[in-house]
Amino acid sequence: MLLLLASCSHGDDGPVTVRCNAKTYSEDDSYSVSKVYMLQMLLTNTPWASDHDIYKSFTHNGVTAYGHATCSRALDTTVCEACLNFVMHQATTICGRSVGAQVVYMDNCTVRYENYAFTD
Repeated sequence: MLLLLASCSHGDDGPVTVRCNAKTYSEDDSYSVSKVYMLQMLLTNTPWASDHDIYKSFTHNGVTAYGHATCSRALDTTVCEACLNFVMHQATTICGRSVGAQVVYMDNCTVRYENYAFTD
């Protein structure tokens, strides 16, 4: 995984770690739609899962986006959802049209998405 990811800068001492896949997709690529729907599924389902740990995928026009989201079990659903909103925003803002990203916010929550199936 580390060979496929390029680090993106987000400050030296911040609590957020961001990694972006070096490969990108075009604005009109079906992957864009797949990624948006898959991230929404993660945001909708992860906070209410008993272990706050969900894998999801979504396929649009034969193109699939794969994702994984987690929250600390110590977080309630509202805080988990807010944390995931934050890391997803960081991923999509910092990594832009990268086909993959991974954002870790301290021990609170993480999100990762790629254009290939994976397990963390």
